Amino acid sequence: MCHYKADWPEDLDTQYDALVEKQEALERERDNQYLTFSDEQKAYSGCIVGFDRDGKLTLTQGVARKKDIPQPNSKNNDGEGHPSDGQELAQETQDTTISQALRTDLGRYRQQAVKAALLADATAATDILYYSLCQQILSGAYRRLDDLMDASFNRACSESSREETDSPTASNALQAAESKLDTQWVAIEDDGERFTAFRALPQKMKDKLVTYCVAQSLQIGVRGANTTQDALVDMLSVDFADYWRPTKDNYLSRLSKPLLLATFTPLRHKDWAAMYGDMKKSAVVESMHEWFSSTPDSDNGSAVTWMPPEF
Repeated sequence: MCHYKADWPEDLDTQYDALVEKQEALERERDNQYLTFSDEQKAYSGCIVGFDRDGKLTLTQGVARKKDIPQPNSKNNDGEGHPSDGQELAQETQDTTISQALRTDLGRYRQQAVKAALLADATAATDILYYSLCQQILSGAYRRLDDLMDASFNRACSESSREETDSPTASNALQAAESKLDTQWVAIEDDGERFTAFRALPQKMKDKLVTYCVAQSLQIGVRGANTTQDALVDMLSVDFADYWRPTKDNYLSRLSKPLLLATFTPLRHKDWAAMYGDMKKSAVVESMHEWFSSTPDSDNGSAVTWMPPEF
């Protein structure tokens, strides 16, 4: 699994720990006070026993009829029961506030109007897209992307099954690009201020941020698995030999001996296959590893450019 490895600012780390502690305390309070039934509640409630669609026994606890639920009353000085002041205030509040359903609908009406207004502001629309992409890629999984867009962006993991990328050239290029980005806005705690700070960045920096974040979220597999990916690779004219070369660890030792001989015999001199045909696989692997690592000359120019067909 691939993780974002950049260090958090110390103050953000402290805030995160405090929030985790607060969450755990609230969960304990919930478990102790709200997820258990008191003796009083047990006295007027019961349970329902039944079966689910698979025939398994089900038990629903804490079921009570409305008429069985005792209504809290307070007594005045003459001993007569009357609703408490708290009940009256709660009833007043309920009567003077809108329902949650109406509140949700008003938000939807507002959303539709903003969508229509945004059609006339391409710059703002682009900033929203840029901001949403960049804040999630650069801040990591701890900040969910749900304040402006119904979208999710993640870093695409480039680690192999052996937990390495084996491409220091590409890795170094990505790290160098990230070090030149203006990411101070990412650490701003307030969502609105963070968005405003992003919008205030020069357009050239926004372009660099987006280019980096799109690159980090890019998903590319072997050639032939996805035609869209292949079209992008061809459009970029990627010279993979600049970033990756076969070695005994990342490729050669993972091929069978027959496949090694079949793959590389056309590239080597005519006596190579005869020389290594009866040798152990390790000897064939070592021979090819040295060939790819040697200084190219007229006899092994292919060692500089050859790539597996999967590229």
